[in-house]
Amino acid sequence: MVPFTKVGRYQLITRVAMGGMAEVYLARHGELTGFKTVVVLKKVLPHLAANPDFISMFLDEARIASRLDHPHVVRIFEVGRADNEFFLTMEVVQGMPLNKLVRYHQETETLVDQRLASMIIAHAAAGLHHAHGLINSDGTSMSLVHRDVSPQNILVSFEGSVKVIDFGIARALGRLTNTGAGGAKGKLSYMSPEQAKTEEIDARTDIFALGVVLWETICARRLFSRENDLGTMQALLYDPIPPPSEVIEVAPPLERIVMKALSRDPDGRYKTAQEMQLALERYIVQAGGASTAHLARLMKDSFPDEQARWQDMVRTALEVDDPSSIAVIQEQPSSMETESGATSAQLPSARQKMMVRRRWVTIAVAIGVVGLVILIGSLLLSPRAVPVVEPTVRPQVMPRVMPLPAPVRPVPRPTPPPAATVPPPRTEEPKAPAPAPSKIKRPKSAPVPTHRTPASNPKPAPSILDRRPNPF
Repeated sequence: MVPFTKVGRYQLITRVAMGGMAEVYLARHGELTGFKTVVVLKKVLPHLAANPDFISMFLDEARIASRLDHPHVVRIFEVGRADNEFFLTMEVVQGMPLNKLVRYHQETETLVDQRLASMIIAHAAAGLHHAHGLINSDGTSMSLVHRDVSPQNILVSFEGSVKVIDFGIARALGRLTNTGAGGAKGKLSYMSPEQAKTEEIDARTDIFALGVVLWETICARRLFSRENDLGTMQALLYDPIPPPSEVIEVAPPLERIVMKALSRDPDGRYKTAQEMQLALERYIVQAGGASTAHLARLMKDSFPDEQARWQDMVRTALEVDDPSSIAVIQEQPSSMETESGATSAQLPSARQKMMVRRRWVTIAVAIGVVGLVILIGSLLLSPRAVPVVEPTVRPQVMPRVMPLPAPVRPVPRPTPPPAATVPPPRTEEPKAPAPAPSKIKRPKSAPVPTHRTPASNPKPAPSILDRRPNPF
């Protein structure tokens, strides 16, 4: 029996993703069968775990992030350490990151409904406002800033909920960047100008990032991203920011919201994330309204296979009792890796199989299906050869069958003798009328033939009767 790989009290089921900061696993804990809790476990990568400054800040900020309690922020359950491995656990969000939704619409050459895009950003703004307002026990503000707001860190579930993730690691990496050289700096194409210039930042830097995300979501294209970091920095700091109306048709109120959030001057932006949230909600109402039901339908229609995989993955993690039946994948990274850190809602790869038994059943079924296809193909091909021959044979067989009734005429053969006897009288009758005209010319000498007929043969009487019609 292959034992579970464990981190602390958590049993790792399968790896969901791997990024530059952490590995993400689907894990569970609980001793009683049928009473298991499934969580997402994020484990810090070894090269960062060996940095004491990073670990100190990570644990500090992760503990702060674990105090966040909002419907639009992913809930962190525990921050811990086990055998020199630092980790945190959070709630499972069965959904997709926003960048996957934008990419789907890019590939299908469609656009996200502007009301739904606005609702996603409004919910994310609500979660960020809650984090920005977090206070200490003494009533002072914690000045918590996410610093890494991006489509990868905004999750949209298949039920229409929106959640912001990665407060702890993003904040810790930001602080590490300011104190040490060569630290991670987040995603340059979503930074505010002041953050890119390493100036003092506040909550308004997250508002600028939200404006970039909103612009890209409604336009289905990147705003500042260029071929290299130098080009991206140039576009971020100096190039004119194009309004969405230069790319697509957009409602003027929504465009004003986007451009205000994208102001390079922090004073020109919304003062709080809640102010931006309320502006977006007013636009949604004016545009006809939208609800989480509409957003859920969009996600389910866009990612039906991914939803089925998530449901199967979580159901198996809850129900499986035999550790040997689970394939714990640790050696190879998931195909769902992203340029940013791994997230709790990144889709598990289809290549990752959770049960060895199911894998073999799948192979057996595939072999059976291939055999069945071959059998059906052979059956379909054989009848096709017969119709090609039949049309050429049937015309030859029909003439052979038709003559067969002729020789089988036992009755027609006796009939020919009467047919032979019948023709003579028919031939003689036409000869008899030939002399008749000479006799007809003698109507007055009728007594002579009457004396001859009784003496020679009594049969001339019918001939006389036959001559009656001749007068005309």
